[in-house]
Amino acid sequence: MSLKNLETSISIEDLSKYVSIQCNNFFPFSNIHYKTLISPIKNIIDKIEFSFSHVKLSYYNIGENSFFNHLNSDHYCVFLYYLSREFYTQNNDETTASKLFLLNKSLHGIDAFYGIELPDIFIVVHPLGTVLGRAKYHNKMVFYQGTTVGATHEGVYPIFKGNNILYSNSSIIGKCIIEKNVIVAANATLLNLKVPESKTILGNYPKNKIIDTKPIINKIFNK
Repeated sequence: MSLKNLETSISIEDLSKYVSIQCNNFFPFSNIHYKTLISPIKNIIDKIEFSFSHVKLSYYNIGENSFFNHLNSDHYCVFLYYLSREFYTQNNDETTASKLFLLNKSLHGIDAFYGIELPDIFIVVHPLGTVLGRAKYHNKMVFYQGTTVGATHEGVYPIFKGNNILYSNSSIIGKCIIEKNVIVAANATLLNLKVPESKTILGNYPKNKIIDTKPIINKIFNK
């Protein structure tokens, strides 16, 4: 199905039925009727289109159009986050938002709570085990599997400036300020650390190592 500049693997109505069946199977009683999902899904399709239009990766595009595939788990994970947040922020329906959040958690092993504000442009890459806390995020971020973004016991979360890649099993905790074009290497652990622009950070706190970054982000997102 084609919507503006976005191709979808199934129609909005079928997608609504698909989501409602999944939710009702996972969370019986007080079922969600698919028709209540149609309008919210229409509302977030523009967000999907905008976000995916900035992604260069082949499975996000068909010809000149962006592509959303409900059977691509990276796509569907982002979709469920947007939909849960839509019900929370626009519909004032925290019950449905919770079901969609838990569905996302059950299917993809990701904790992306509807109360957090993820950026307008981001992707997840096989996000199993990823936990995204109430940090300040910026556009053009990549979250790989096992990524943790969290707070210290004081409740202070990181700040990201965008164009950031968080590779697998990396942890960014506390009062971290991650400038633009920073890559957090696989298995790195950061705590209360400021990372300058255009760097890669490796290793574990307090023995992190900072090196110059190659412009990998430009292979993922359009400029």
